[in-house]
Amino acid sequence: MKIQNQLMVNLWKYAPSGEAGTFQLDCNFGDTAGSVVEFLNIPFNVQKMALVNDRHADEETNFSDRDALILYPAMARGIWE
Repeated sequence: MKIQNQLMVNLWKYAPSGEAGTFQLDCNFGDTAGSVVEFLNIPFNVQKMALVNDRHADEETNFSDRDALILYPAMARGIWE
């Protein structure tokens, strides 16, 4: 399955191209927002927030085909500390 991804502000440097913008990833059934963060090598200590299909998500949120994941830096405290 494919998911759309967008990394905001200072997280864009973890995109496969190293550039800002939207990109697609092939995911397997059971992949989560946390597994995408791990795949992109975003360090655990980088505070971040996630939206899947414009709804708040955490690292255990599963994907369906064509879901959209947006990761952005936390303004105060991240959800994955």
